[in-house]
Amino acid sequence: MEQQHSQQHSQEINPLRRVDLTKAEIYAIKSVAIGMATAEAQQLAFKTIVEKFCGTYDQPWRSDPSLKDVAIGKRTVGLHLVKTVNVDALGLELDATAVKQLGMLEETEQNDDTSG
Repeated sequence: MEQQHSQQHSQEINPLRRVDLTKAEIYAIKSVAIGMATAEAQQLAFKTIVEKFCGTYDQPWRSDPSLKDVAIGKRTVGLHLVKTVNVDALGLELDATAVKQLGMLEETEQNDDTSG
């Protein structure tokens, strides 16, 4: 088991390769995209995007410099997503009032789109 684990880490992951997703991960991302995701689906979609699509927790080093640059770019996006969720830099807290304001903001944006 230990030898298999070290062999997996010695192989470079191609950041351009399509990621393998479970059916649950696919459904979660699709349900977020159409605005029908449950809380659990939203969490799974976020985790999948951060971990699988962005490779946030993978080592970015690659022997091919262009693949290394791609891996670093993807990882940077993932780190920004995680930081946005974990750091309260602007003093924003997600509470019932914030959720209601977000809903009102969406309604206002939709009204602006239809009035033009």
